[in-house]
Amino acid sequence: MNYFYSFKKNIEPNLTNKLRKELQDLATSDVICLNEVDIGVPRTGYRNIVSELADGLDYNYAFATEFIELGPLFNRFKVNPKKYLGLHGNAVLSKYPIKNAWIIRLPECYKWYHSEVSKRSPLEHARRFGAKKVFKEEILTEVRHGNRCALVCEIELPNKELVTVVSTHLEDRCYPYKRFKQAEYLFEKLKYIRTPVVIAGDFNTTTTDSAPTSVKKEIVKRLRDPHYIARQAVLAAVPLGVPLPGVANFASFAVSKALQYKDPAYPSIPILFPNQERKLFKFIKNFQFADGGMIDCSGDSKRSANGKGGLFANSNERHIKGFQSTFKFEEPRIIAYFKLDWFFVKPKGKRFQPFNGQTLQLVNHAYPGRVSDHEPIIVDLTL
Repeated sequence: MNYFYSFKKNIEPNLTNKLRKELQDLATSDVICLNEVDIGVPRTGYRNIVSELADGLDYNYAFATEFIELGPLFNRFKVNPKKYLGLHGNAVLSKYPIKNAWIIRLPECYKWYHSEVSKRSPLEHARRFGAKKVFKEEILTEVRHGNRCALVCEIELPNKELVTVVSTHLEDRCYPYKRFKQAEYLFEKLKYIRTPVVIAGDFNTTTTDSAPTSVKKEIVKRLRDPHYIARQAVLAAVPLGVPLPGVANFASFAVSKALQYKDPAYPSIPILFPNQERKLFKFIKNFQFADGGMIDCSGDSKRSANGKGGLFANSNERHIKGFQSTFKFEEPRIIAYFKLDWFFVKPKGKRFQPFNGQTLQLVNHAYPGRVSDHEPIIVDLTL
């Protein structure tokens, strides 16, 4: 709690008690899952980030490489060849012993190296210009080799009981149906685990695809979208001369985004207001492990952090509309808030049930420059 005094100067005085609580909750976390961790990369001073964090906390850790970062080499920046490793991936830090750890490589959704070094289309240049001007968000070219993965760790508690913790990161440069395939693959690989399971990480549930675009890609996207095709079929019945199709398509897009605002789990309304991320949450809700266990989807307001109930409210903080966002653009607009990071917990009977799921916004923004571009999230488990 000594850090409180260096943090609180960046927070309004009436929020200092809330900040103190967030710091206390974060400081007492027994297990920490991390995404996008660097080892030997110039942008983070060639440091072994996960090792330094573990040493500072006196925790054990495991690390899984997702990518070899080649950007500095590709752009011919001067690098230190003795320190450059270029490792980037997921990590788990634990107060308790990590008895076993392994990596699950997820299905490839985006060819990172080839796609990033390819020539950009005029439409992609326009998209990047718009993102920078409107949202103050620069879309970076990330030249790398590798693929998304999940790091699975068996952690031994003081009573010798094992709990399985999974730190994963799903692809953002692909359509939701491809992210769903990654999640489906991950859960099937975890199906026969009989211990309690905690799955955490960035699921990139934006309902969009951030990969480079082109005119051809936009046309193909619409032709492959059954909701779009069905909507056109309905609109085709409108008398000629009535400018309804364009207006209807825009209205459908706008209302869909409004319904999914901060809530990618919102029910999908086929044709009119489709939500392509909904399939992921429906799958997780209905998934059954081999031992009969299921992910706790409960939304008991008494066990939530702020008294709000609803789907996943015990493991992820709900908001007035949907969930408390964990990512937003620097220059926010109506659609620039997203719930990307999640906890999904498989209890064991009444033990290891999730409660008090929170998004720690004050901690992140109290530190100059922010701790991360995503807000930290935490959850408690009953023992």
